[in-house]
Parts: sequence; C-alpha cells; structure tokens
Amino acid sequence: MSQTKLQTPPEPRLDDWCTSARMEQLCHELRPAKDALLWSGQLETVVKGWVRRQLVDEVVQTGAFTPSPEQSAQKALEPCPPQWGSALHQAWQQQEQALLAWAEQQWGHGLESLYLAQKTGMDRVTLRMLRVSDMAFSLELYHRIKAGEASFEQLSWTFGEGPERLKGGEIKNKRLDALPAALFPLLVNLHSVDVQKPRAIGKMYVLLQLLDRQPCVFDQDTRHQLLMEQLRCWEAPLVQRLAVHLTSSD
Repeated sequence: MSQTKLQTPPEPRLDDWCTSARMEQLCHELRPAKDALLWSGQLETVVKGWVRRQLVDEVVQTGAFTPSPEQSAQKALEPCPPQWGSALHQAWQQQEQALLAWAEQQWGHGLESLYLAQKTGMDRVTLRMLRVSDMAFSLELYHRIKAGEASFEQLSWTFGEGPERLKGGEIKNKRLDALPAALFPLLVNLHSVDVQKPRAIGKMYVLLQLLDRQPCVFDQDTRHQLLMEQLRCWEAPLVQRLAVHLTSSD
C-alpha cells in the first residue's frame, strides 16, 4: 500500500477565481513592491498572504462566517499594532476560522470520501528508529536489543547514523504520510511493539520499534486538517500563477 498523493482540487476553477478585477487589484497593491519582493525572495509568500486576505474578505462579506462570541472575546484581548487599521486587524484576527469556513463551502460536501481515501496515512505513530550503514552490524544491534544487553535508546545514541539518534531514535506523534516514503510500507500494517529485524532502505539498514499508534478518526480536528490541506493544494498553483502574472505585467 502506498501513500495517497494529494491532488489539486478541481474546484473552484482557478480561471474563474482569477477575475480581471482581482488581477487588477493584485497589480495595484503589489506591483510597486515587486522588485523588493523578488530581491528578498518573499514574492510567493506575500502573494499567498494576499490570496488568503481575499478569501477572508470574501467569506466575511458574504455572511458565510460569523465569529463565535468566545472567539470574539478572545481576539479582543489581542492588541492592534499601531500601524494597522481596525479593518485589517479584524481580518487578520478572523483569518483561521474564516479560511476554514471558505474551505468548508468549497470541499465540505466531499470531505468524508477524502478522509476514507487518506485514512491510513493519517494515523499517528510514535516509534524508535536506528539506522546504520553495515548489514552485519545492524543484525548485531538487533540481537543485543532482543537479548536485553542494551536498550534501543542507548544503542541509537551510540551507533545511530541518522539525526534521530540525538533523541535516542525516538520519533514522536507523526502522521504516517509525513514520515519518509520508504518507511510507509514497513509501518502501515505494523501494530506489534516488538523490535523489527533490520530492513534495507536505500544504503542504510533500519531497525524499527513501534511505541504507540493512534488511529485517525473523523472528528472536528481531522475535518479542519483535511480542509486546510485542500486549501493549500488549491492555492499552490494559484500563487504561482499570480506571481508570474505580477512579474510579467507592465
């Protein structure tokens, strides 16, 4: 079983979103700073922020999003930077929940199907990993752990050749699909806490020990996570398109 690769959502169509009015607004607001943004390498970051501001304004103006009293009270405690106007500050405060509301409008209807397609990769695991470049040595370490001569953590600290050794080989609370792709087939059906025999991954030999596994459930947090993933996949080609337009326009 392989990891599910997120595809760019087909809707809303980028051609429909990039209206002439929006493109004119983009150039009016960002073109004066184009050279500075290119020089600093911040062009796409700023364009992404501009897109998100557009989405926040859109969902607020259509009345599709209303902050809860609790959110409003909490945000009211956050000081407004002196150089910001109240409208900008309010939009910034509402950003996270407004973006979720916008994404819910676009993709909420198909979210359960998306969850079922990605469910396995969204499980969270805590594990220990020990990597060495010699096959015979990896087997020796495996048998030392099994015989109780030394702990996985001790041997990782002493002999591990990957950066995880600095934490005793421990990798905490990671989504399966966020781990290196080569580990996915080894872990996807692994539920035993026993130390696994060394496996060759590239030029390294890897010992694994599963410490904990938390199956993903379709709760509110997962729903929000999926919505934001859809938003990021949708906006990535949009930001690239707008950046090209901004730098090519006169």
